[in-house]
Amino acid sequence: MFVAELSALRVGIGALALSGTLLFRSAAVLPATRLTRGLVGQIALSGLVGMALGMTFLLHALAHGPAGLVSTLSATSPILILPVLWVVTRERPAAGAWLGAALAVAGAGCIFS
Repeated sequence: MFVAELSALRVGIGALALSGTLLFRSAAVLPATRLTRGLVGQIALSGLVGMALGMTFLLHALAHGPAGLVSTLSATSPILILPVLWVVTRERPAAGAWLGAALAVAGAGCIFS
């Protein structure tokens, strides 16, 4: 029960901090585009796939596999998305991102070998 209370406190503080950004009317805070039906659909699909399916698969893997292996693989999956990001946005990620990704993949390789 104590963990749930801490999680609720963390989410509440995050929501307050995010809401505080509404006080500043700078270009960095204002939305770049208006919400359209298609954009809302993309956001909903991203939440469904990323959080609902992703967390379901992660919890299933933790229940049936070694926790160290599962947590390491789940932590490296965002790194492996850099090439996909490059293809979709047609913007090459920064050199530091590639270096960090290479180090993380090499580290995971050392752990698993």
